Amino acid sequence: MIACYLLASRLRKYAEKFKFVDKLMSLSVYALVLLMGLRMGADEEVTSSLGSIGVQALFITFLTAVGSMLGGTAARKIVHLNRRALPVGTEDNAAEERGGGFNTSGIKSSIIICLMVVCGMLLGYFVLPRLMAPERFEEVSSTLLVIGLCIMLGLSLIHISEPTRPY
Repeated sequence: MIACYLLASRLRKYAEKFKFVDKLMSLSVYALVLLMGLRMGADEEVTSSLGSIGVQALFITFLTAVGSMLGGTAARKIVHLNRRALPVGTEDNAAEERGGGFNTSGIKSSIIICLMVVCGMLLGYFVLPRLMAPERFEEVSSTLLVIGLCIMLGLSLIHISEPTRPY
């Protein structure tokens, strides 16, 4: 982590050349989510109790989403910010130039992540047992998860150390 931060701080002046880091970060998230879906699909205990886990997960997800929206709205009201995180009353001309300014990238990412989990679970349940022994897959996937998380950490440090731009 320290090495990645030191490297990123040296590369800060070349931030324009590292625009691809965001895409790499997204790809690494998608790959890790797919791998976790594979692990869930390959685990007989998880697949056998999927009905009850699914209902509980849906309920928790709903409550988390609603709570996050309410909390975010309340926090914005307390600090007097509009929906674009600008002081209340501030006009956002850039949003008007973009044609309304509604950003769908978060929705797209959420849908891709859900699809990756579902695809991973289906592959883990139907395909993986024919390709590899469960014990061997557990070992390999654990190593891949650690490597993937390290890559994401390094990418996030490069991303964090980019100079901030004023709005």
